[in-house]
Amino acid sequence: MLQAVKRSLFYTFRAVGFSVVKKPGGGYALVPNAAFDRERREDVLRWAEEKIAETKDWAAIEEAKILAKRRETEEWVELEIVKIEAKKREAEAWVGVEEDRITAQRREAEQWVGTEESRIAERRREADEWVGAEEGRIAELRREATTWVGNAQSGAEQADPRGQDSGALGNEAASAPPVPPPRLAAFAAVVDSIRPWSGRVPENCVADAIGAITRASFRPSLEQQHLPERDVSTKLPSVTGDGEGWFEFVDWLVSAREAKDDYVAISLGAAYGAQLVGAWKALQLVNPLPSLLIAVEAVPDNCRWIAAHMRDNGIAPEDHVIVQAAVGPDNEVVLFPVGAPGSGRNNAMMTNAPLSRAIYAQVLSRPEHAARIARNLLMRNTTGLVRDLGDGASGEVKFVSAVTLGDILGPLHRVDFLEVDIQQSEGEAIPLFIGLLTRKVRRVHIGTHGAKIHGQLRALFARAGWDIVFDYAPDTLHQTELGAFTTSDGILTARNPTV
Repeated sequence: MLQAVKRSLFYTFRAVGFSVVKKPGGGYALVPNAAFDRERREDVLRWAEEKIAETKDWAAIEEAKILAKRRETEEWVELEIVKIEAKKREAEAWVGVEEDRITAQRREAEQWVGTEESRIAERRREADEWVGAEEGRIAELRREATTWVGNAQSGAEQADPRGQDSGALGNEAASAPPVPPPRLAAFAAVVDSIRPWSGRVPENCVADAIGAITRASFRPSLEQQHLPERDVSTKLPSVTGDGEGWFEFVDWLVSAREAKDDYVAISLGAAYGAQLVGAWKALQLVNPLPSLLIAVEAVPDNCRWIAAHMRDNGIAPEDHVIVQAAVGPDNEVVLFPVGAPGSGRNNAMMTNAPLSRAIYAQVLSRPEHAARIARNLLMRNTTGLVRDLGDGASGEVKFVSAVTLGDILGPLHRVDFLEVDIQQSEGEAIPLFIGLLTRKVRRVHIGTHGAKIHGQLRALFARAGWDIVFDYAPDTLHQTELGAFTTSDGILTARNPTV
């Protein structure tokens, strides 16, 4: 700023007849030009000196202002640094407390998970011991029955039926297992008595031997194909070609033939309603009666498909019952993987297990997820988590209502056919209600998931007095008189002789 003032004064002095010359010892001198008279030069010199003095005063004032501003700024910066340091200390203290809290919660969760795993392992050991004992008891009963049959065939004359031996024979007979199921040839005759359906099939649909029309979009294996409208002649199912489908077909026909007055069929884990529509079609063929169909299914899209599948086959869904719920041992809300309609891969045993719930709780309790989780829970009844169901299918883990067999069977007088395909949940949902099943249900067809569950349910129904009609363990190659087939789900059909 002073340099600019100096330059301005130099130009002014030149204009009035002076030159500005730097002195050897420092400073500047004004040297008059010859063109100006002395008096005028003295006036100009006085004016210049006054201007210089004024400029120095002004510069001193401005420098004082600048210094004051600088001190003020430095004090503000120091104050802000103090505030920032205080905030930093508060943040570090908060982070430390939160880390301690999270660590404590993690330890509690790990301890809880460890306790639950120990409890589950203990329950598993107890179950294994129970199954082993039951299998041993069944084997002993089989041996006793074989001995009894052999004795009865070889020497009825050795003892008077009214004498001392009759009591022993009676006890053995009472403890013998149910009569062995009929050979498959007898059921093959039932299937062969049906004339395969022929007719016009709508676009993007398929038909089966009983005349049930199914949209290709209901089956993941067909949904990408385009199927034109066409005339079709179907074939009857076979053990070797259709496996479980053949046994389902048999149960439809036999349950329909055995019905009296009316027909009630229930499907648990109904998917798009194939079992109910198939049973109803069989009823129309062999024993037309008034009917009530009850579907229980947890996936909303599947429930809509059940209604559509019924309408496509001449059934009014409003005359029947579709329950959107999972099936369980109680009415507690279930964490269920909702999605992949038609796939049959939705398994609540994996998502609703205590260990799974503990893992979900640990993931969802992180502070950064709090707002999103609150919206999901309160607005959509969902965790927002997605579970891989295999083969490209997935399901969002949601809170789903649950019903029990007691809820479903309670209002009914009799059930002709109960079909169950609930992806391992059959091991929990059925045993608690075996008494009610035995009072009300004539025939069950259960798709079992796991050899242990299959064995437990077979023993359960046998102890309750049911006849085991079909008994094929899951994931096994089976040899039969009608040929070989491999199971994915197990096949367990039981007939209740008391209903």
